[in-house]
Amino acid sequence: MLITPKPPAGEEHRVAKVLDSIHALFGSVPEGMQLYSISPEVLEHRWAGMQYYIHHPRLGMSLLAFIRLLVSDRMGAPFCIGLNRTILISKGITEEAIDVARKNPAQAPLSKAEVGLLQLVLKAVTEPLAVTAQDFDVVRQLGWQEGDILDGILHGANNVAADIVFNTYKVGIESC
Repeated sequence: MLITPKPPAGEEHRVAKVLDSIHALFGSVPEGMQLYSISPEVLEHRWAGMQYYIHHPRLGMSLLAFIRLLVSDRMGAPFCIGLNRTILISKGITEEAIDVARKNPAQAPLSKAEVGLLQLVLKAVTEPLAVTAQDFDVVRQLGWQEGDILDGILHGANNVAADIVFNTYKVGIESC
């Protein structure tokens, strides 16, 4: 990383509280979340967003990890690719299956409905003006509700923003 993240003076306790919560859940604090400690409001916002998706009633952890991994793959973001690959492997998904999905998202080891939403999210983040009403109809027919669709697209779009920030600061890039 290009900087050593430090909370602003007087904000150490506020930042430590969030980082302690992250550590309690994951057993460590990912380098990307450490970066956000330089802006306590952003750190709290990102953590609240993560908690929302962690507890999402319909978007499963494997689907969300594939969204992040495949978006990051298209963004050339090694930190998020590696982190989400590790998450997927911890969920029992093989490295071979992950590699296949990186080449062809339709082959991701997810349900048909999840693959459909994954494909819409990828289209939305790579070519949003090409998304059509028919694309939305397809995922609705697979059983997704409007809120789920929006949440999936937002998850992918937010990941694009995180990838840009992480790549800029060289998060997880050893050669910086």
